[in-house]
Amino acid sequence: MGIHRSHRQAEKSKESPSLCFIAPRYEHESFFIIQDVDILRHFFTVHVCRFKSAAGFRTAASMIKQLFQLPLPIYRSRALFIWFADYHALIPTILGHLFRKPVFLVLGGYDTTWLPEYDYGVFTNPLRTRIVRFLYQKADCVLPVSDYAAAESKKRAAYSGHVIYNAIVFPDVQLEELMLKKNLILTVGYCNTRRRYFIKGFDRFIQMARMNPEYPFMIIGMEQSFKDGLSNLPENLTILTPRSHETLAEYYKKTSVYCQFSRFESFGMSVAEACAIGALPLVSSAGALPEMVNNNTDYIIEDFDDSKEGRRKIQSLYSGNHKKREECVRTLKEKYSLEVRKNALKSIFIEKGLLPKDI
Repeated sequence: MGIHRSHRQAEKSKESPSLCFIAPRYEHESFFIIQDVDILRHFFTVHVCRFKSAAGFRTAASMIKQLFQLPLPIYRSRALFIWFADYHALIPTILGHLFRKPVFLVLGGYDTTWLPEYDYGVFTNPLRTRIVRFLYQKADCVLPVSDYAAAESKKRAAYSGHVIYNAIVFPDVQLEELMLKKNLILTVGYCNTRRRYFIKGFDRFIQMARMNPEYPFMIIGMEQSFKDGLSNLPENLTILTPRSHETLAEYYKKTSVYCQFSRFESFGMSVAEACAIGALPLVSSAGALPEMVNNNTDYIIEDFDDSKEGRRKIQSLYSGNHKKREECVRTLKEKYSLEVRKNALKSIFIEKGLLPKDI
């Protein structure tokens, strides 16, 4: 676990309420978690408590460690802000109630669903199911990242909360100038197992590349060991291993069509980030992906067995002009800008009495 306080926060600690921020730490860091810390620091002195994601007996060891390391920072905080409902959130939530601190729980997707055919989601495990339902019910405010995540989680347990979309940075780019560079059809997602391969829809993307040999397709995020096990890949497909968040932005600048053909997706950060730099989206009808494109059927593939539908939409979007791309960026900004998330969170904190109304 790491608990961090910046020098800037130390200077303003006397005037800002304190917030304990708790999230798991993954091998491949989730940028939106770091981004939320920056947003929350506009309002609070934030104590960041991260715990390495663990399985098996290491989960119990991590929870024991929490019992020793968390009571003091939670006691000193006005509230808790926890990312994801899972084992790492149980001890903090219990301590929050013991110390009478309000708990804000963000639901990201895996913690809202169950896909039995892929053995995917927190509800595949009976003990985990009971823990997550307890967390839903004990949190003072649950914050799903999409309407879909809210609907799925409420099938499991009733709770009090609000949907607040994830946010992305919208870079200042000239789309008309980028048009000359845009020649890729791209998808991004971490893949190291067959389960993730199918959940992320990489099989669908590869088939789409095979059906459109005149266009360059690219996958970013597949581990080399998994790629080596694939055969008969189309010649117009490039597969890259995971890249840093900063590096991805360079690929997005070259992307004409960004595809997300997942069989489950609670939000789709890469869709928003690629389209913020002028890509046009093409998504499956799974999870929150239709939400992200405002249910615009031009951007959704319903039937992946219909080769004509996929080919027609690829051709139409690939040739889309900069005005169509600018309109897509404007639509995204209305829902997914940092300012939108910041203001939505501020409203919740004011409503719960953590911040003054005139802040």
